[in-house]
Amino acid sequence: YEYCMLHPDGTPSPLYYAVQSELARISAFSNVYLAYDWVKTVPVAKEGERGSQALRLLGNIDFTDTAIKKVKTSEDVIVGCFDAEKDEAFMLVNYGNPNGKKNAMVEMEISKGEYVAVYGLDSQPQIVKLEKGKLSVTLPAGHGCFVVLL
Repeated sequence: YEYCMLHPDGTPSPLYYAVQSELARISAFSNVYLAYDWVKTVPVAKEGERGSQALRLLGNIDFTDTAIKKVKTSEDVIVGCFDAEKDEAFMLVNYGNPNGKKNAMVEMEISKGEYVAVYGLDSQPQIVKLEKGKLSVTLPAGHGCFVVLL
């Protein structure tokens, strides 16, 4: 029962509270991501590895037809790809167990634009200038952020 939402007696586990906290955090900027349509989810394994079994079950999907050229990460992540007419956005999520406390250092290479808006890293959205077309973020285990191309 180490990775279950509830203990055998039905009481919430620490994982339950971690998920509850993350959902509340992500809900704070739901007005932004709900303006986009989900396109696909791309699993990205920790650099040099195949990824966890759970990550591999998501399938072998790539970034074809998106503005992402490449994603490098120090831990397994999933990338949700979204669009709204001609705009693109991405949800980056550290796929690690929140109890594991392993941060994912993620570098996303983007093929267009100079700036992005990043929601969820701080209490306020951040406008970030891409460095040579790359965005670098650190995501705690179980956390995510929403990136809008500007």
